[in-house]
Amino acid sequence: MRDALFPIAGWSALFALDSGVTLIGEQRLPLRFKHLLGTLAVLIFYYAVLATLRLIYFSTRRILARLRSPDQPPGFRPLPFVGRLAFPSQFVSAVFATLSVLLYDGFSLNLAFIACILALAGILRSTQRRGVHA
Repeated sequence: MRDALFPIAGWSALFALDSGVTLIGEQRLPLRFKHLLGTLAVLIFYYAVLATLRLIYFSTRRILARLRSPDQPPGFRPLPFVGRLAFPSQFVSAVFATLSVLLYDGFSLNLAFIACILALAGILRSTQRRGVHA
């Protein structure tokens, strides 16, 4: 159930951002702010897609594991660096968004904005892996 909440949160955030911009009015927003919102929308879009693909992947693995051996839970192997992060899908989507902004805009304020989000997503570590519970 918890895995299904991540795609829902991603798609809901994307639609909420679009609804917010529509409600405020696109003409009222300054151009630089619209560009930053567009960069944020790219990040949220990549996150929603990756969270949906992750849900499909884990669901398929669970179904196949149950078909093979009904009494054993499936074992998952995390990626070496990404598996230790608190939000691995957010980190990978930030990498994709950073590359997209770099290719589309080059070195700009948007790149600095998304690079800060990428650095923040890379710095946050999972507290569950180290045995620290809040």
